[in-house]
Amino acid sequence: MKSFMVPLLLMCTACVVRAQSNTPITLTTYPDLTGNGSTQQVQSSGMCRWVLFVPLKANSAVTRIGDINVGVSRGIPVDEGGGMLPPVPTDVNYRYALSSLYFYGSSGDKLSVTCGN
Repeated sequence: MKSFMVPLLLMCTACVVRAQSNTPITLTTYPDLTGNGSTQQVQSSGMCRWVLFVPLKANSAVTRIGDINVGVSRGIPVDEGGGMLPPVPTDVNYRYALSSLYFYGSSGDKLSVTCGN
């Protein structure tokens, strides 16, 4: 059920933002990020209207998403194969700065990141 709901939520979110701004949304995908048991920056640069985090099903532990202080017991926990979509801003001029988003993943675990611009 999780794997069905994430794409459905993503499609609905994209439709809402597009309707508000009347501007097409372009998907941007990044290579999977690999956890190393420490806090890591999602990307060093880039802005997006929304960002979707999906830890791969083969991961060994929960991945955490948050600010620079995210860690093994701090941040938003996202189960393996689950997904997390931070709130989509109602102001279409607002963007998430990827450089201000961090994740914590166990060594070797993978995190998929997709953005909408």
